[in-house]
Amino acid sequence: MSPSPRLLLWLLGILLPNPEDEPIVGDLLEDYHLAIASGRGRVGAGAKLLGDILSFIPARLFEGRWPVRALALVSAFTLLCGLWLAYMEHVLGHPGRGPRSAVDLTLVAGSLLILAWTVRRDRGWLRAVTALYAVAAAVFGVWTIVHVLRASHFEGFVLVIATALCLQGLLALAGMMRFRASSA
Repeated sequence: MSPSPRLLLWLLGILLPNPEDEPIVGDLLEDYHLAIASGRGRVGAGAKLLGDILSFIPARLFEGRWPVRALALVSAFTLLCGLWLAYMEHVLGHPGRGPRSAVDLTLVAGSLLILAWTVRRDRGWLRAVTALYAVAAAVFGVWTIVHVLRASHFEGFVLVIATALCLQGLLALAGMMRFRASSA
């Protein structure tokens, strides 16, 4: 039997933190190992497991109020944008794609952090790291908007993504302040 993917199990633990969710986790891991045994390999089985894990996000995200829902939707959008940008960097193969891909994947990781916070809303390290990313996303979004508006070549999709980053950062910070005030 091959080892279980730790990163995916960590994400699953964030989405399904309660002890009564253990049978679901067990079923998903069983499906993962069956996918490997059926010849899909670790990558194929991991992709299937990731899809199964991500299917829990909508149910968890929409348990909260509308600001959390808005944050979740904006974060899902920036997550997809980051994945799309990283993929396009790979496909187009322009010089300097490495640093741009790193930024794109940082957007993906940050969006995942914010989505994890919207599910858990804890006060620990997840909240602290998410707050740092939220500030960075808002600042980077503003910087990008200014850069795009001053450039000789206008990139509308970059302006949309930068605006979403600003909104994501501001909604995350506002949500954290609201959560802190309501739990104090």
